[in-house]
Amino acid sequence: MSLRPPRILAPKPADKDPLTAALEHEVLAEKMSTYGRLLKRFEETLVALRAYEQGVSPERPPIGRDASANARRPVRVRPPTGLASGQPEDRLQPASEASGTAVSEYNQAADSNGEYETLITAAGEALWHVVIQRDLCGFRRHDLFFAEYQVPAAARLRMGLTARK
Repeated sequence: MSLRPPRILAPKPADKDPLTAALEHEVLAEKMSTYGRLLKRFEETLVALRAYEQGVSPERPPIGRDASANARRPVRVRPPTGLASGQPEDRLQPASEASGTAVSEYNQAADSNGEYETLITAAGEALWHVVIQRDLCGFRRHDLFFAEYQVPAAARLRMGLTARK
């Protein structure tokens, strides 16, 4: 039986030539700039999704003749459910039948025009792109990322390939 020493004690490889080091630096810089752009797009989809859930417009209210239309917009109230209410998973309690009915009625009313479905799909796609780019940059702890951005479970479920309409 033989034991290998830890990698930290292994001899260091010879220094790379300056051209290779510059190329690796440029590739990493490009990966990080792409990550920044994708993260910004993901943040925008999260803002739009949260604004829709709270019943407010994600943009500034329009000025002029459209301002009165925005003032008359009904406010949607979404009942708190599971992880969206900020409760840890182990403290989730089963919903009663009355609240389950309220949630299903809310979902039917909110999804009548498919806006919520579109927002969740966009958030899932943006999240998928960010997670892939994080992986390419060497960031492997996605659970910390999800917790920091409070990514909804519905968006996580929509990650991956989707059918285009």
